[in-house]
Amino acid sequence: MEEEKLDLILKKIEILEKKIEDNNSILHGERNSKRWAKLFWIIKWIIIVSLGILTWSYIQPIYKSITEAYNNVLETTEDAKKTIGGIKDNLDKLPKSEDFSLENLKKKFTK
Repeated sequence: MEEEKLDLILKKIEILEKKIEDNNSILHGERNSKRWAKLFWIIKWIIIVSLGILTWSYIQPIYKSITEAYNNVLETTEDAKKTIGGIKDNLDKLPKSEDFSLENLKKKFTK
């Protein structure tokens, strides 16, 4: 009887040892998969940041030329406004069309 109990206890210990070994291998696998996941996460963000920097370095000259063209358009618009203002001032200085009417011309030349 004692021997049967001892055999039963030894079988249970063997079962526990096997379960502990299985559990240990599962935990090692999880730890390794977490390491790989962390490594790939880091690589992914390195790629994303690198692509952002490369994209900006490619687009930046284009962006610079577009902003320069826009600023040139603004300057030209301001120059055109000044020119139009000068033309309006000169037009205001010209005699009115009523000064060139037939009656006014007759009066000027008959005096």
